[in-house]
Amino acid sequence: GLHYDYEVDAIVAAPFVHGEFQLSPDFRLTAGLRFEYTEYDYRNNADNVTVGRFQRIADRTDRFEIFTPKLGATYHLGEAVSLYGNISRGARAPQTTDLYRLQLNQNIGEIEAEKLDSAELGLRGDRFGASFDLSGYFMKKRNFFFRDVDGFNVVNGRTRHVGVEAALGYEFSEDFDISANVTYARHTYDFDNDVASTANSTEAIQKGDDVDSAPRTIGNVRLGWNILGDARAELEWVHMGKYYMDASNTRDYDGHDIFNLRARWDINDRFSLDGRITNLFDTEYAERADFFFGTERYFPGEKRYFHLGATARF
Repeated sequence: GLHYDYEVDAIVAAPFVHGEFQLSPDFRLTAGLRFEYTEYDYRNNADNVTVGRFQRIADRTDRFEIFTPKLGATYHLGEAVSLYGNISRGARAPQTTDLYRLQLNQNIGEIEAEKLDSAELGLRGDRFGASFDLSGYFMKKRNFFFRDVDGFNVVNGRTRHVGVEAALGYEFSEDFDISANVTYARHTYDFDNDVASTANSTEAIQKGDDVDSAPRTIGNVRLGWNILGDARAELEWVHMGKYYMDASNTRDYDGHDIFNLRARWDINDRFSLDGRITNLFDTEYAERADFFFGTERYFPGEKRYFHLGATARF
């Protein structure tokens, strides 16, 4: 039968200011402030009743006023090395489907803007032929809106994110170079959420559990070879770390490592050839793995794949 039938007129205005200030030859400050005003004028075209789990609410207007500041600083330590830091807030008003497709266990007007506060500190530079960017971050998200495994809306989710990242590059010679991007992070739930169905108990959330489908380690390494100045080949290693498949952290996917090979040859100014082999060793892996109603599900990644292309310019 009919679940919902409504219309929404929306008005969004978002002015912002941004400035950069060179306080000294070595110290630069960046600051900004964004204000977002969102107004929803909602009209219900059906009866104002609750049918099953579907709650149809009366006409109303909702307004959200959101400030999102940011502040960053960069200090040059000399010798092409800089220390930098950033603090900021990201936020968004609820979507209309969050606000007006309510369920029987929800209160009208309880949904708030989702907010993410973050802080980052890093060091980047270029020394002895190597480039690097090392950083650490801390983030907290609140008013996270999602639908749990029982199909009920959760309006007050919280998550916590702590991690380090590194981007590195080095040229061994004019012919060979290497670059890498790696990260280690903990993405955890910062609240408790029970589920009503015993069959779905593996989706009950406890504070401190890893967010499902969020690996702690991700990375890739690329080894490049420039051949006689006209051609280049690149071997890439892609790493996906272990992650939990359910919110209660009872099932896990071991992760995977795959390799890709790419090459390009510029025959002349007008004609070039390129090719690639993805999943070079034909590894069996999952693009995504989860635990759904008591069953482990794996969405398989592509098998070994060959591609050859040519480009002509006239």
